[in-house]
Amino acid sequence: NNIFRTDGKDAIVVDDELNSLPVIRMDGTSSDISGSLDVDDTTFTATIVTNPTSISSGPAETFFELNGTDRVVIGVDDNTSNLRVFKDGEVLVSYPGVVDIGEFAIYTLTHSATQLTIHKNGEFVGSESVSTGTVNFDAIILGNDQDGSDEFIGDIAEVLIFDRDLSGGEREQVESYLNAKYNLFGNLQ
Repeated sequence: NNIFRTDGKDAIVVDDELNSLPVIRMDGTSSDISGSLDVDDTTFTATIVTNPTSISSGPAETFFELNGTDRVVIGVDDNTSNLRVFKDGEVLVSYPGVVDIGEFAIYTLTHSATQLTIHKNGEFVGSESVSTGTVNFDAIILGNDQDGSDEFIGDIAEVLIFDRDLSGGEREQVESYLNAKYNLFGNLQ
């Protein structure tokens, strides 16, 4: 709800792009969006509907970053189709061949007290152990990281952040809702 533009950066809203609904188009140069967020718990779930349209040969490209006392970044490894997750400045995991360039997909990241789990289009991608403790985010950045060095090229249709880890059934409901809303695929797994 609290998304706003900063630093005069112009993300382009493209109407009627995906199932007659608008998307935010990021050009990879100066088009990120940031806003406030309030997550202060041991768990969270983040879901994004996105279409990376190009991969640069430069630094990695960020779908979004959750930032505050803690920092989680999800995006594409530079010049690959690997989905990567950073946590507190360290590469937590990189999943080869997960990102399809030029195709919309639903990515869900669930952080429980001990596990970080990734799903794409309702299918399990992988999970990684994480340290316990409270995560604290007070900002979200779409299309870049806090340093401004990982600019995203592509479209973002929707981002949902929950301040708890959704159950498997709840995650499936969210992904099914987004799938139907944007008319992306057949039935999700």
